[in-house]
Amino acid sequence: MQKLTSLKLDREFRRIYKRGKYFASPLLVVYAERDRFKQSRMGITVSSKIGNAVVRNRTKRRIKEALRAIEPRVAEGYNLVIVARNAIVFADYAAICATLERLLGKLGLLT
Repeated sequence: MQKLTSLKLDREFRRIYKRGKYFASPLLVVYAERDRFKQSRMGITVSSKIGNAVVRNRTKRRIKEALRAIEPRVAEGYNLVIVARNAIVFADYAAICATLERLLGKLGLLT
């Protein structure tokens, strides 16, 4: 699999929220939509309700690292949006990895 690139535009996020399939857990919500291009893209959303900027940035880094660990197994040609929930602040890294892997498996995106 090629390296995941970032989703940047608000309209792309909104399109995936509207048309994509999703699965949720107490830590994360993962939205996925099939894309016509071979390269997969991903975006991470952390609400300002979760904490201050330090907490939100740490949460994004932890999610990116968890995704990097399972990236070679993620199917190509999908756009992903990962939404962090409040409980993720107190979760350890192993729980984040396991949750992300389980949700991607439910979506059928792991090979």
